[in-house]
Amino acid sequence: MATIEKPRLIIKRGKHPGQWQPIVSGRVLFSEQEAKLLELGSLAFSLTCGLLEEDRFGDDDVVSAPIEIARYPGASHELFVSLGTYATEQLNQELGQEEIYALLTLLPIKGPAEPKDFKTNIIKRRFRD
Repeated sequence: MATIEKPRLIIKRGKHPGQWQPIVSGRVLFSEQEAKLLELGSLAFSLTCGLLEEDRFGDDDVVSAPIEIARYPGASHELFVSLGTYATEQLNQELGQEEIYALLTLLPIKGPAEPKDFKTNIIKRRFRD
């Protein structure tokens, strides 16, 4: 079964004040059977990633909707992907400390497979300019 080994999120300061750059990393792994089907063209996946703010009392808030960051077969199995640049206001969803994580989803776009979600570590901090 397809998996993402060590899914990780870092959020570093951007080039200008008030800018932040989320980066996801990890390693995409496929079973032997999936690897064969990928090679034969009978199986394909889209890897998407979105940012969420953890909410202990309700549904997690979406910071950014999922975007496609890779397609398999074809893409590198080693992930190190920038999700763009975000303003401080986009990451500060509530008063006090934020709890931001990335949600990676392997979506089958061809062949027999089920979608699978992988949650990264949670970044706990207050984003300031």
